[in-house]
Amino acid sequence: MCHLLKSLYGLAQSGRNWYLKVCEVFEGAGLVKLESDDCVFMFNNKGLITYVVIFIDDFMMIAPNDEEIDVLVDKLAKSLDIVETQGDNYLGLKIRKSGAGITISQEHYVSKILDKFGLQNAKSVTSPGIPSQKLDEWGDSPLVDQKKYQEMIGSLLYLATVTRPDIAFVVTNLARYSKEPRQIHENAVKRVFRYLKGTSAYGLHYNSNDVGLLSGIADASWDSTANAKSFSGYLACLGGCLVTWKTKKQDVVAMSSCEAEVVALVALVKEIKWLQGFLSELGAQDCVKYPVKMLSDSQEAIGVINNSNTHYRTKHFRRSFAFVRREVYKNNLVLSYVPSEMNQADVLTKCVTGNLLKDVMQTLKVKSVNLQEAVKT
Repeated sequence: MCHLLKSLYGLAQSGRNWYLKVCEVFEGAGLVKLESDDCVFMFNNKGLITYVVIFIDDFMMIAPNDEEIDVLVDKLAKSLDIVETQGDNYLGLKIRKSGAGITISQEHYVSKILDKFGLQNAKSVTSPGIPSQKLDEWGDSPLVDQKKYQEMIGSLLYLATVTRPDIAFVVTNLARYSKEPRQIHENAVKRVFRYLKGTSAYGLHYNSNDVGLLSGIADASWDSTANAKSFSGYLACLGGCLVTWKTKKQDVVAMSSCEAEVVALVALVKEIKWLQGFLSELGAQDCVKYPVKMLSDSQEAIGVINNSNTHYRTKHFRRSFAFVRREVYKNNLVLSYVPSEMNQADVLTKCVTGNLLKDVMQTLKVKSVNLQEAVKT
């Protein structure tokens, strides 16, 4: 057994030791870590705020002008070896700024993974999945290479969680078969790649002149898997622009569609509470107007939460709706009904047609990047 004098790359504790070192250097330079996010720091230089986002050893600085960045880099360079890079790429994200706002996309990453799996010449399709296809019923479909399947899923998950909510449900659903993937599942994964081939330039758009207010919408598809579990999905937006989203198979077996919807609302409330704190620390309190509006297409779930009584059919998940109810009673949130056909989170709970998916993404400002109008920062 040897006692290491310093961390070695690849060891379990090396990442944490590096993070503690970065925090020590940042604190010495006058940066303050946000309570809501351990990887976001703020530097106040005579009223001018610079934000630093860290991802392992990749830092991104957001400042009012270049001079503020130079001041901070000079401070950090005294303790860290810093190499500055100019451009609009960060961790595979292409960040563009124009008069209309900011666009974040990953078309280069899409091209890279298409080449990696030999699908660069595949014929494109208009939807990432087939709504009528039942992936739990694989019959005599043969097993396929598990390692390759997991690599394909991993590549897609990065896209689905960063800039591409349009593939989030399909990829999350296909990830369930990573242990013993069949040919039917691999074909479904390749269809996602074919969809990306035709939509590689899709990205998130944020308006420059109208940030808007924080809001959220949740949905659930009840009893949608072979083991009777449901899928939850939610969207959190600033104005009409999407900021966070999630799709997930629920951990519990919901006994009713109402219970499944409440579970989805609980997940959304957790996200909204975090976003409230995060925006407050960033000094963007104007983006949060209390009570924050949350939408659901389940009148029964809204009624259960707004009603102070406990019914015998709901007492087994009392803790879930009590959590949401408390936020409603404190006037932090307000629940409103939205018709199912207008519930944008529906695309995060089930596979839908290409036309419906495209329409929903357009309303969320997820669309193709106009390269002619984009101006590099």
